[in-house]
Amino acid sequence: MENNKKPAARARLTDPQLSRRIGNELFNGVVTAAVMSEKRRPGLWQDMLRAADRGAARTKEGTIDAFFFQAMVDRLLEEFHTEDK
Repeated sequence: MENNKKPAARARLTDPQLSRRIGNELFNGVVTAAVMSEKRRPGLWQDMLRAADRGAARTKEGTIDAFFFQAMVDRLLEEFHTEDK
């Protein structure tokens, strides 16, 4: 039986469009998980939010999105450069 299919078209490699938007759900989840991993004390939520603000202020963009995006990139690169043992 003869195969009359055309060869598959070559895939074009392009850079993906980057989005640095961190949704409210992710932000809320990260802050909640961070708070839950700490010993409970009065003012913990406010202190965690202040820490997020400090981190945001240290980014070039000055946004929480940039802060969380860079944190995720840093963690991914850390894992990438860790040798499998």
